[in-house]
Amino acid sequence: MVFAGQFALADVAAANPNLPLPSDGALAFFLENGAVVHVPAGADPTPTPFPADATPAFEPCGDLFPQNPSPWVRKVFPYWPVEFTTLAIRNSEPDAEEDDPGEATRAAMAEAVAAHFERRQFFFTAKQASETVGGPLPLWWHSAQAYAEQLKIARFHAADVERARRPYLEKARAEVDRLTPKPRLSVFGKKPAVPDETLVRAQKELEQREAQAADYQRQVSTFGAFIAEAEAFAADKDPWTHMSPAATDRFKELFNRGRKTFEDIVRYRTPRSVDDITTDTLLTMATGDRAAYNAMPPPIRDLINSRYRLPTQSWHQMLGLGVDIQGNASAQNEGNHLLLQLVYDDMIQWRFGDMGAYQFWISPADLAARNWGGARLTFECH
Repeated sequence: MVFAGQFALADVAAANPNLPLPSDGALAFFLENGAVVHVPAGADPTPTPFPADATPAFEPCGDLFPQNPSPWVRKVFPYWPVEFTTLAIRNSEPDAEEDDPGEATRAAMAEAVAAHFERRQFFFTAKQASETVGGPLPLWWHSAQAYAEQLKIARFHAADVERARRPYLEKARAEVDRLTPKPRLSVFGKKPAVPDETLVRAQKELEQREAQAADYQRQVSTFGAFIAEAEAFAADKDPWTHMSPAATDRFKELFNRGRKTFEDIVRYRTPRSVDDITTDTLLTMATGDRAAYNAMPPPIRDLINSRYRLPTQSWHQMLGLGVDIQGNASAQNEGNHLLLQLVYDDMIQWRFGDMGAYQFWISPADLAARNWGGARLTFECH
């Protein structure tokens, strides 16, 4: 399963000692089928190696839990430290006319969260960061190296594009064949039939599909050389040093040429703009090792710490009343405790569906017995 997070129970107890949780060890949470594991106190904190067949977490510029992962897939989500904050909820009486009796409580929770943190509506972007520092951001060599990796991932999946388009080409050929009238015999021999407008449209559709297929083969045939060019450009550079102005211009030219010349291959496998690549680089800095984190300009670091500590909608939460998206999870778990809620969070690549939420539930009996194997996982999104 995919590792989502591990939380020291002593830290939880320090934030609120009255919770029905143990105060020793930690709880580790895993996605996909869902699992909760109690980690004993004093356990070796060194991260364990991933099994060879571990479910991949995500692919850069790609899907979560990819079914056909490339060699550059990430086995784990970026690291993000956690602080526990107890919400002091004001007493509120539910409205008798309210369809959702928990609506008043959720409003009180939102008010309590806003007292601690700034709520945000938008994803973190390099544009916002540049406005914060008061000028254009430099480009780091990490962006060029990440782009070269994304190109290799795009090549790995290139056959998927061709495979997805093939049925439409075959359908267009079959339609032209079906509509093409066969020559009729007359006293003067074979008389060609006059094609109708439906056939003309089908032939035009076939021509477009064949031209598209031919152009895609042209893109594939030269894509390897383009990848080699991108790799050579970014090779042997410290990822956390700035590009020179000349190198910046060269990278922008390379990126724009890739988007134009190999549009069908890179469309869904590389960022749409250089600014988007810079956004990814800044997020890597925020979640990376010490060298990466230290490379982030202090004003951007302060921006993240002040305005981007919460996801765009709802928040990550232990116990209490969770977010209710479709109503199924809460209805199926009435009487159970919300052990943990993890929601869509662009800062750590948690792109869970359409603003989705994973929720771990446990019955009061299993919680009292510390039977973590009794926990179950639900997922909902818009």
